[in-house]
Amino acid sequence: MPYVTGEAPVLGDYVKNNDNQPGTVILISEPSNYKSQFVSVRWDDGGPNSPITPSEEFVLIHRKSFSI
Repeated sequence: MPYVTGEAPVLGDYVKNNDNQPGTVILISEPSNYKSQFVSVRWDDGGPNSPITPSEEFVLIHRKSFSI
C-alpha cells in the first residue's frame, strides 16, 4: 500500500505522520504475506526511529529527485 497521498514509498522520502511529526524514510520492507509496505522513519526531533509501520499511516511531504 502507498502513502495516504498515493505514492509508493522510496528511501529518503520526507513524510509526516498523523500527528504532523516530520521525518525521513530510512527503511522500506515489503513482507510477502502482507499487501502493505512498511517503513521506518528517522524523526526530525531526534527521537528514536519509528518501528516498522504501514506506509499508509504517512503523508508524503517531499521527494528528492535524483538525476544521473
